[in-house]
Amino acid sequence: RSLRELMGEGRRFSEDEVKSIAVKVLQILIYLHGLNPVVLHRDIKPSNLILGDDNQIYLIDFGAVQDRAIKEGATFTVVGTYGYTPIEQFGGRAVESSDLYALGASLAHLLTGIAPADLPQRNLKLQFRDYVNISPAFLRWIERLVEPDLEQRFSTVRSALEALMNPQTKGALATQKPYGSQVELRRSRSELDIRIPGRGVRGGDAFLIMWLTIWYGITIPFGIFAFPFILIFWIAGLFPLVILVMPAFGETRLRFDRDLFLMEWRLFGIRYRQQQGQTAAIQSVFLSQENMKVNEQPVTTVAIQAGAQEYKFGGFAPTLAVSERQWLVHEMNDWLGLSS
Repeated sequence: RSLRELMGEGRRFSEDEVKSIAVKVLQILIYLHGLNPVVLHRDIKPSNLILGDDNQIYLIDFGAVQDRAIKEGATFTVVGTYGYTPIEQFGGRAVESSDLYALGASLAHLLTGIAPADLPQRNLKLQFRDYVNISPAFLRWIERLVEPDLEQRFSTVRSALEALMNPQTKGALATQKPYGSQVELRRSRSELDIRIPGRGVRGGDAFLIMWLTIWYGITIPFGIFAFPFILIFWIAGLFPLVILVMPAFGETRLRFDRDLFLMEWRLFGIRYRQQQGQTAAIQSVFLSQENMKVNEQPVTTVAIQAGAQEYKFGGFAPTLAVSERQWLVHEMNDWLGLSS
């Protein structure tokens, strides 16, 4: 039976099932597009995809097939099904990636249960992410299939298949959590949680603790008699106190789901700062060097670019090691389906 018939009977397809269907259709298209001349199907949709008893996918209805060669000035008939047909096909200029668009629209239909023609659009692009709960990498892959602009779509079936099977080309070291790191990271298809704890009090803090003890030990008793004057000394001692307390007992938490991401900064478990944004707006995650130094070393943060706004963490309170920042950039880009 066709996938459309199965959907009509109430069948819903999981992400793994849809991904398997995508791979099998891509393999069929590799064969068709590899013929000479190139054969374009031009009408891929769930009703033309048959799920056999052997669990294989069969592409049927080749009545709309066309080889790629089109003579200039020749008349043509627009073929395809509304919702699955890319804009260039309406102009009689179907190319290999036109079949990819139809495949992407079909996959969106399988995942949402809503025909592409009934999905909302923005700038001619299907808006379906609010109707699905799939991994960000697979979501972005399908969104690239249904790009209205040919330049933004995969140019060949092979490149689309390669991107699906290998979302990132990663070095082995880049995926490993740095040895000794206290950073906690948990990820699933729907959520990514990161907790960066404070480093605690270290031996190197002993001098600062002693200095602060003496400073406040001397000034506090005099505060009763000369409060306005001593207040200046108390305020002067706040900066080294912050330098000690924030990295030792502060923590940063990040949580991403398919809709929003949330960043929290806490001290002694109490939240004192929060930022949030839309996950869909994230364009990149990268290392950003700031215009400040600590111990003569430039401060580097992890930056999240979301639209015109940047969200940063990891430079101070608590501080991350270079290897930890690199690891988190890689993990976040990987979960989001972005290139790192």
